[in-house]
Parts: sequence; C-alpha cells; structure tokens
Amino acid sequence: KKYYMRGELQHIRDSFTDEQWRVYAQSKFDFTQEPFLDAFPAHKRKSSRDSASPENSVVENGSGDAKKSSKPTKSKKKAAKPELNIIQYNRFELKKIQKEVPKEQWIPYIKSKWDTSEEPWELDPYLRCPFEERLRRIRKREKDERKKVIEDRKKKRDEDRSELVSSGKTTQTVKIQETSYESYAARIKKDFEEKTAKRK
Repeated sequence: KKYYMRGELQHIRDSFTDEQWRVYAQSKFDFTQEPFLDAFPAHKRKSSRDSASPENSVVENGSGDAKKSSKPTKSKKKAAKPELNIIQYNRFELKKIQKEVPKEQWIPYIKSKWDTSEEPWELDPYLRCPFEERLRRIRKREKDERKKVIEDRKKKRDEDRSELVSSGKTTQTVKIQETSYESYAARIKKDFEEKTAKRK
C-alpha cells in the first residue's frame, strides 16, 4: 500500500472539483447500496427540489407587493418516482444484530460483498484511529517486526556458532601414566613410529 500525509491528501482533493469526485465515486461504487444511502437521503433530495421549484419562488410586482408565482410547476406533471424498498434500522437495532452474529461469520460475509483491502474498510481494530495516529502505529508495528526478525536471525546465528566449533580450538587431553620423563618420551616415540608405519 502507498500511504499519504495529510497535506498530500488535501492537495489531491483540491486538484479536482466536487462534480469530478462525484463522477469518479459513481464509477467505483454503487450509491444505492450501503454505506452510501445516508449520504444523499431521499427526503433531502426531495426538499432541495421543492425549494428550487417555481411554485415556492417569490416575485415582486410593480407596486412593490410580494406574491408567489402562479406558474404551474413541472414537478407536478412528472410522475413521482417509486422509492426503493429499503429497510431502515436505528443504532440500537444494528448493535443487536451485530452481537447476535459472531465476528468469525461477519468477516467472510463482508469480504464477499466488498473489497476490504482499500479504504474505508479497516478490519484491524488496532488501526481504527485518525490518519496520523494510524501512520504512527503502522510504522511502529513495522519497526517492531524488523527488530524481531533481526533478533531471531542473531539468535539462530549464535546457536549455529555454538554447534560448529573449529577443531583447532579444542584441546586434546592425554592421561600420563609414566612415572618418569624417560618412560614418557619412550612411549611417545613408540606411538609415533607405529603411526608412521601404518601410513606406509
């Protein structure tokens, strides 16, 4: 993933108009599905159309008296669009549904309907925080992971070194049974002659 700072995100946002962002969002997402239903409710769209209609506009006549325009509105001629058959839940009902279904079942369902690898989805509770704090936590997690990998490699390298010891560093001990130096030298000479004879 590529991460952006707050200033970079604001620069990208200001580089396009609201209409361009809306067209892009409509090409990527379905506005008739969650979680976009609350962004443009039907009653808000209806109220905005009614406020802009000629029926509610006020004009002034020559005498200065204000009166409503008597022009027929086009909205009355148009047939009302049937509203979508959508069931609405309040916060308490949604919490109840959430608790009734285990988390292990919610995650596969969510992944089957949406791409959870991109925003606004964040399945990791540790990263559900403001943008700056999330960047700090991601960097801290990556730093801890790198530190753990380095420690594991160092530990494994030390274990390998303890198992593989050079023969030059080991000391061979021989028990001396002779009571004098002459007898010890004679035994060493005899052992040397026997090893030399075996090599021939």
